[in-house]
Amino acid sequence: MTMSLGWEQTRRRFRLVQAALDAVARARRPELPAALRAEAEAEFGDLGGFLEEVARRWYRTFDARLDELLAAGDRDLPRLAREVDDALPGARLLLDAQAAHPALVDLREHHRRSLFAATGVDQYEPRMRSSA
Repeated sequence: MTMSLGWEQTRRRFRLVQAALDAVARARRPELPAALRAEAEAEFGDLGGFLEEVARRWYRTFDARLDELLAAGDRDLPRLAREVDDALPGARLLLDAQAAHPALVDLREHHRRSLFAATGVDQYEPRMRSSA
């Protein structure tokens, strides 16, 4: 049985993003190693495309856990964001370092609006961290 090109691309991108996030988390620096950056830019078209995928991974994780939180009657979104940050430390490092990147602006705003629609809480900062 042959896999479709779309499935192969999805798997390749998933592995690439995971390898990059693992490398960033290990180094504790928001920089991709040169070889991974070149591979990410080739696979996603540019750094922006790669960053969008990293942000989507963070948002998908947050949203999946948000469903559980709301079902339990809990609305502690800052704690939830910290838990996701802890689960995806490489993503948090990259997203913080690249927060002003144009590729992330629309995505962040979309998630903010979706979060508001789901919870009634309007958070400008997608991580919803209290300033501590």
